[in-house]
Amino acid sequence: MASHGRAGDREQPLLAVAAVARRLGVAPATLRTWDRRYGLGPSEHTAGAHRRYTGADVERLMVMRRLTLAGVAPADAARVALDTDPAAAEELVGVSRTPAAVVEAALAADGPRLDSLLRIADDQDVIAWWTDLVAPARDQLARRTVLDRPGQEADLVVQMGVCAAVRDRMASVVVQPAGVVLLLAPPGEARPLVLHVVAAAVGGVDARMVSGPMSARHMVELVMMTRARAVVTVADRCAADMSLVEALVAERPDLSQFVLVPTEDFGRVPTGPLVQRARSVAGLVHELRAALAAQDEGA
Repeated sequence: MASHGRAGDREQPLLAVAAVARRLGVAPATLRTWDRRYGLGPSEHTAGAHRRYTGADVERLMVMRRLTLAGVAPADAARVALDTDPAAAEELVGVSRTPAAVVEAALAADGPRLDSLLRIADDQDVIAWWTDLVAPARDQLARRTVLDRPGQEADLVVQMGVCAAVRDRMASVVVQPAGVVLLLAPPGEARPLVLHVVAAAVGGVDARMVSGPMSARHMVELVMMTRARAVVTVADRCAADMSLVEALVAERPDLSQFVLVPTEDFGRVPTGPLVQRARSVAGLVHELRAALAAQDEGA
């Protein structure tokens, strides 16, 4: 059974260098270098003279890691990590939120850190948040070979963080009771994460995510039941099934539809008087906002 550190760390087990290296996503050799050069080493000893990291040691190392990822020189980052309370260290040096920092937090399964990085400020543009921070981070993760532990999946951690950020943002938004906007993926596809971002970016609208099996008949019934103002369909893959879009064009040509598909699929999107194709998330949100504003003016 692992021994424990001093009073402030009594509830936390002491960790070996390999365990700390996995938590931070660095090589054990990096930790030994930080110990030798900057004094950021383990502060406890166990039987057999083995040195072990306490919780406070790990917090300092996490500050060191985050600062170096943000571009701070290692010597300066080490000085801040050693001399400053970890909770205030990032604010002190003005660490920016970067895709690399999001990736690092996701790989370490550092939920609190990730929530902080992904938080959407009340005055922040949601689309810029997505295109500048979240989407690049997920792209970086997709290009990496990751050895996740059982029960841990880096991109899923990011997805959960994004959903939490959207919920927090929407909690302060006043929703107008003027019908809903339905957001969905084509049949057979998983719901894209970006649909949550579209809902948050529009703001003030009762946006609802459609999930589960959906036939053309059920889609038409759902639109009628919810008095939908618009339907948004986002496809991640080429050659997506556009049958639901087509069914709504046939049954409800007066309903605004917004479809985001890969450029190669533009020609496959059913045409209709109120069907608009988008090439980007920003373009989709711009057109959706304009259509909803026009509806409000005409009401």
